[in-house]
Amino acid sequence: QTPRFILPLITSILFAASFIAGKYAVQELGPLSVSLWRYVVASLFLFGLARLRRLDLRCTLRDLGWFGLLGLLGVAGYHFFFFTALRHTAVSHTALINASNPIVTGVLAALLLGERLHQRHYLGVLLALTGVGVLLSGGQPMALFHDGLNFGDGLMLLAVLSWSGYTLLIKRLSARHAGLYLTFWGSLAGTGLLLVLVLLTEPLAGVTRLTARGWLSVLYMGVAASGVGYWLFNLGIAQLGPTRNASFVFSCVPFLVTGLSALIFNEPLSWPVLACLACVIAGLWLQHGTGNVDSGIRKSEIGDRG
Repeated sequence: QTPRFILPLITSILFAASFIAGKYAVQELGPLSVSLWRYVVASLFLFGLARLRRLDLRCTLRDLGWFGLLGLLGVAGYHFFFFTALRHTAVSHTALINASNPIVTGVLAALLLGERLHQRHYLGVLLALTGVGVLLSGGQPMALFHDGLNFGDGLMLLAVLSWSGYTLLIKRLSARHAGLYLTFWGSLAGTGLLLVLVLLTEPLAGVTRLTARGWLSVLYMGVAASGVGYWLFNLGIAQLGPTRNASFVFSCVPFLVTGLSALIFNEPLSWPVLACLACVIAGLWLQHGTGNVDSGIRKSEIGDRG
């Protein structure tokens, strides 16, 4: 029998490598420019995929405002905070904080949408947030009160909140539209917003100075993470179901990024990093990996993060 976890494993590797590509890209371009060019590539790829699947991409005026909000939260907002965070904190930190995203989304869904959380889900939330707290404080919780958050870690927390808002909005709109349709229009709207912001704040000419490594990083994030990764994730849902697929991917990505960043960037595997990794993965498995939980949000939580 063919191993059933091959698809989610490949998906996890694609998403994890995008953190490394992002670190390289922001060394050559501003965070808004990196986000823009990533989503120019991603939008073209998604358009081609939609045409291949003969998906009708026409939209109504009523939906344009919602698509603009999708682009603001899930593309422009999330990626600005994410890529700026990569300039100010360790790659492993961004991945570990980002891994708490489904936990935060689940709590917000319970508070705002009335979705039910079971006792094990609350334990998962507590474990994951404890792990993130250990990471943010460097293992010294009182240091947060004296020194405050690391700037990059704080930005990554804002990225998590931005993506959680995007996920809840996707849940609202998914009753009327397919996932690929929403992803394409969110990407296109976000690309338009990013273009305006780049024209106002960063010179477009900067892209002409990208090295081969910079271009490969941008192309990788646009095609492999935002395109192929999204497609494989949905295939994994069909094979394993949304809960088990999300559980596997969310648990693997921070583990892979922590290892890759140690190998490539020589980031230390300190005890706060390892403790956070263990707590976050345990929390994710408690929330996603057991029982029959509501899967309404799970299908859209992963999106193309990272």
